[in-house]
Amino acid sequence: MVVKPKSSGFKYPSKFKKRSVPMRVLSIINHSLFDILGEKRFGVTMELLGRRMARELLSEWSVRYESKLPSNWAEVLGDLPEMIEGTFDANVWIRRALDNTADIVVEECPLCDEISNYDVNMCQLLIGFISVVVELAGYSEDEISVIETECNAIIGQGYCVFRINLSK
Repeated sequence: MVVKPKSSGFKYPSKFKKRSVPMRVLSIINHSLFDILGEKRFGVTMELLGRRMARELLSEWSVRYESKLPSNWAEVLGDLPEMIEGTFDANVWIRRALDNTADIVVEECPLCDEISNYDVNMCQLLIGFISVVVELAGYSEDEISVIETECNAIIGQGYCVFRINLSK
């Protein structure tokens, strides 16, 4: 059983509310965040949750357009700007990661702000999410190594830093 926050304790980031995000996408995000809250209890890593969240979103993309997932990450992300914008700019980050090594900084991440009381590390979630999309660009899981992760939003500093290295 997954531990869910109290109804008054969880709200979607305001930037989500202002956009016409498909309800299915919100449902996936919502479900994933609830899973995150039970992560320590069941020993599921944040990175695995991020990877699952990305796969579900990409699966939704393929169903919506009745086509197979493209190998081009830019095409994949093209349909997700409403969800991504204001939370993490995956387009920029993945482009930098594909160049080789990316230092990724998130300032005042709204998701961290919303669920920081639950003591979760959003960086690991983002690494999992980005790893799945980077793999679509032709990198294998073995070629993606996380050099450094640090989450400061939980202690009130409002930013996260992590680095992805691609050995290809």
